[in-house]
Amino acid sequence: MYINICVPCFNESNRLSLFLNQIQELSNLNTFQDHSIDFTFLNDGSLHDESQKMNSIITTFKSTRFNISMINFDSNRGKGAVLRDGFQVAINKNCYDIIGFMDGDGATGALELQNLILNFEKNKDLDLVIGSRWKALGYKVERTLKRHLMGRIFATLLSVIFDIPVYDSQCGAKLFKATVLNNKLLTYCYDNKWLFDTQLLITLYLSKKKIIEQPVNWKDQPGSKVHILRDSWRMFVGLITFKKYSENNKYE
Repeated sequence: MYINICVPCFNESNRLSLFLNQIQELSNLNTFQDHSIDFTFLNDGSLHDESQKMNSIITTFKSTRFNISMINFDSNRGKGAVLRDGFQVAINKNCYDIIGFMDGDGATGALELQNLILNFEKNKDLDLVIGSRWKALGYKVERTLKRHLMGRIFATLLSVIFDIPVYDSQCGAKLFKATVLNNKLLTYCYDNKWLFDTQLLITLYLSKKKIIEQPVNWKDQPGSKVHILRDSWRMFVGLITFKKYSENNKYE
């Protein structure tokens, strides 16, 4: 199985090493002997010094199992914009079975990939696996009350507005069967910021694609810029706007 994982990052020099160390742990597992995994870091127009530090960290990191690279964008465009471009690069290579993303802060550890990928091995009809931060038996979720409230607010809004029974749509770990990603879908999901991957989830769900949630271990990392009142309002407006858009522009 050939897999590409895009990792959007903005001024992440202080947290990038954590994620790379997790990749190194992942490479030591026997789980991936029959898999080839490329990690493509997407530098979303970080500050000059940050970009230099991040590129230095990436270029000096050595992995015996995985291919590690970075795409640098000149200006800060938003998580959705760089993910769209990163996905497009992966699609154009026409060699991947799975294309996905993980946030570069290391909150969802790279080790969680083994369970996410295992779902595709068990079910060949699966189109999308999303990480889910719930406290299931055998999993550990450590997050602040602010993070928890934001997640529950967003999940409730999503469920009410789109009637999607998802527990956690915002976890920074989603893997797609490569064949469901295409130019039309990436353009249809127009948001350039935080809502892009949620728009992908909504569109694929409404298109009757097969989607499951996979519990993950998750640990909140310092440096979060989440603001409950401001971001809750943005979530509501973003979902309502996409609801109207999807009703007027059916995705076929």
